[in-house]
Amino acid sequence: MIKAKAKAAALDDEDEDEDDVEEEAEEETSGIDPEEVRLRLEEIEHLFIKAKQALLDYGRGSTEADTAYALLAERFMMLKLNNRLSDQVMAIMHDVYDDVRKQERQIMRLVIRRGRMPREEFRKTFPSNETNVDWLIERIKGKPAFAGTLEKSLMMLFYCNVAFVTTSNSST
Repeated sequence: MIKAKAKAAALDDEDEDEDDVEEEAEEETSGIDPEEVRLRLEEIEHLFIKAKQALLDYGRGSTEADTAYALLAERFMMLKLNNRLSDQVMAIMHDVYDDVRKQERQIMRLVIRRGRMPREEFRKTFPSNETNVDWLIERIKGKPAFAGTLEKSLMMLFYCNVAFVTTSNSST
């Protein structure tokens, strides 16, 4: 009796697996509706613009920005990406992340080594000023001990900071 129930359950599982495979095959053969895809992508684009604006208006970590990005993430998760496309998107994101990290390291090297800013102070002032091209000028106006050396390397730092802003804006 127990063997018969186990065998029946195994057959039911196989039937369910076959149904799943048939449904997936139907989705692949029927394709996707281009109009529906266009509408979803337009909605995602609209939500992305709103999220960027909330970030600019209220700042990172604000309730408004977090809510806007959560809504964007929710809509983005509705897309079904195949493995190849998902891998391509992830590769692009990794490349952008690597570019941003390279720019941050370059700015840190210039500020700490050439500008003689103490590492602790850099770590306190640079976060939340990554895209603020005036943060160096504001630091120099504060007349810290390293203001003279920082001012000498200001043009190179300004160039790196502008490149960082450009990289950050192109990724968003």
